[in-house]
Amino acid sequence: MEAKKEAKLREELLERNESLNKLLSPLNKDQRKIMQKLLESTPTQKLEENFKKYVGKVVNEDFRHDKRNVLNETTKIEYDGNRGQTSKLTESKEDDSVTRLKSLAGIK
Repeated sequence: MEAKKEAKLREELLERNESLNKLLSPLNKDQRKIMQKLLESTPTQKLEENFKKYVGKVVNEDFRHDKRNVLNETTKIEYDGNRGQTSKLTESKEDDSVTRLKSLAGIK
């Protein structure tokens, strides 16, 4: 009895994987990952229906993704008095404090 259930589960899994591979074959790597995430909870019988529903959005997502601005947090600007100073966030706090002490002491 248990062997029949395991065989049936394997057969259903094989059928699902074949359907997914057939549907996802024309997509590129990134689009395929997105579509797999969307379809992972979909029943096998509705895979094609949901694929058709999402494919337009997934294909166009790649186009829109290229035009987005990337957030850049590598630099910060410190203002002290009349001049602006740019320092990297990767510098240690010790380097910042030494630089500040030197500028306060008038040492360049």
